[in-house]
Amino acid sequence: MDTLSEMRPIDYRRDMDAIGELMDIAFGAELAVTGTDIRTEIKMIKKMVPVIRVLQPFSDTFKHVFDGYAIEDQGRMIALVNVSKSAPKSKRWVIGNVATHPEYRRRGLARKLVTRAIEYVKEQGGDVCTLEVRSVNTPAYDLYRSLGFEHYDSISELKLENVPFVEPAPAEGYSVRPMKLGEWEARYEVARREVPVEVQAFLPVNKAEFQIPGIAKAINPVFLWAQKSTDYWRAFEKNGLLVGYMLLNARRATKVTHRISMRTLPEHRISLIEPMVTLAFSQLKGYPKNNTVISVRSSYEDLLAMLKRYGFVVYDEMHRLGLKLQKKEN
Repeated sequence: MDTLSEMRPIDYRRDMDAIGELMDIAFGAELAVTGTDIRTEIKMIKKMVPVIRVLQPFSDTFKHVFDGYAIEDQGRMIALVNVSKSAPKSKRWVIGNVATHPEYRRRGLARKLVTRAIEYVKEQGGDVCTLEVRSVNTPAYDLYRSLGFEHYDSISELKLENVPFVEPAPAEGYSVRPMKLGEWEARYEVARREVPVEVQAFLPVNKAEFQIPGIAKAINPVFLWAQKSTDYWRAFEKNGLLVGYMLLNARRATKVTHRISMRTLPEHRISLIEPMVTLAFSQLKGYPKNNTVISVRSSYEDLLAMLKRYGFVVYDEMHRLGLKLQKKEN
């Protein structure tokens, strides 16, 4: 007798522990490679639930952060999918955390959940939905392709287990300054010129992905507190123009990872990667010796080679897939 429940919307007020348990079972081993404990991350997210509950009725920024669907077996969550807006004013949506308990795989649950997520995005007026899948996860990749998703990009995930505490390499010919969270327009212009034409042919860089609503800026310190994090933004300029920027998310907790994010104009990439990475290393002095991770487009072989010289190793590759949604004609 089939004891599986009908698919239901996730209720984050009561489902957080069940979500954490299922994600630990489904993804725990993968995340452990980076030094991340999913249960530690879930505990930090739970701290923000009361704040988000208050803000959701008044702000589109937080309205959809916990959307998704789950399937249960006798009250135990055994499959789930999350779906959220990529940005408050965007019509792009992200499908994530497609998780099925190992004992229930190959029963079509992932297909059922992702199909419902796509329908939900259409109901919300979305134009496109995107997701990421590990390159080694051929069954999931084939599933998404069968649903119409296009493979438009690939990202290499790298980690560094022992941060070398070195002095920042000089950025000769460039000026470096702290960057404000609200300087989104400058970051958008760099991204628009940095992302390859072939990637933008499917998914153009969108201003909405970079805009920071006032409420998001106001609540950002609370999120950082809940995550035991500090963000270090640094702008790299040449002749007064922004040509690249770096963000270090440094964590004061253990069993989590520090993360470096970087964007540069293509012609400045090789010149800036070493100053950016070593600046991030210098900022990590005094923080727990967690692994440091960074995501790099797989086609940027020069950047990957430079990072490997500093000890970074590729631990995974993620394929980015997207589905453009057809609008119903009146």
